[in-house]
Amino acid sequence: QLIPEIDILAGMGYCGNDEDIYRIAMESYCEQDFSENLSVYFQEKDLKNYQILIHGVKSSSLSIGLCDLSEQAKQLEAACKDNNWAYVEENHAKVYEKYVDVVKTLKSILF
Repeated sequence: QLIPEIDILAGMGYCGNDEDIYRIAMESYCEQDFSENLSVYFQEKDLKNYQILIHGVKSSSLSIGLCDLSEQAKQLEAACKDNNWAYVEENHAKVYEKYVDVVKTLKSILF
């Protein structure tokens, strides 16, 4: 439990309580790293593509047990749907930094 934000039981539950599948899910989470494009879309104020990627962050985070990060990404996704750029601007940095940190930490553990 090197990453306290991960609810391993929840993540394992999404993977049928199979440790091998859970590890594959975590590796996939790292390999599909959305951070670079997410940053670009944020800087360009491209809500449509930002929404697509933050949806990916939401779903993939939940699948490995990052429930809080998933919920925060869900709120950003909803703001995009509502064309609420102010909310995205206000909350992007903390969600983005948490996402980047988790991916970096997982990569150091898994690879």
